[in-house]
Amino acid sequence: KEHKFKMRAVIKLLLFAVLSLCRADEIDDTWRAFLTDPPSEAKDRAAALQARADSIASSLSTADFAWDLSDIDVVVSGGGNFDAFYMGAQMVLNRLDAAAVSVERFAGVSAGGMMPFELALKGETTTLESH
Repeated sequence: KEHKFKMRAVIKLLLFAVLSLCRADEIDDTWRAFLTDPPSEAKDRAAALQARADSIASSLSTADFAWDLSDIDVVVSGGGNFDAFYMGAQMVLNRLDAAAVSVERFAGVSAGGMMPFELALKGETTTLESH
């Protein structure tokens, strides 16, 4: 009896492993497809965020800034999705007068170090749609 129990346990474990691998492949295929053709909801939300950044930037006057922002460094917080806060702020900065606002260097750890790189590598729209 003990031998049959062990054999059943091994068979169940192997079956679970095979099914898990099949499921993992399906999940991987889904995410790969999202990278080349994001879902319409992701595209719609990205467009809405870009329109919001446009609106915020157009309401700001760089002449009213209290500090000289023509040569700034940006440090991005890591941890969780705090990089999304940076993403929003950078979207607004990108829309301001380039002569008045110029980011020279980026620093950050973890997600805070990856997000500026991801933006530089993939651009704003692709990063928004896939993030």
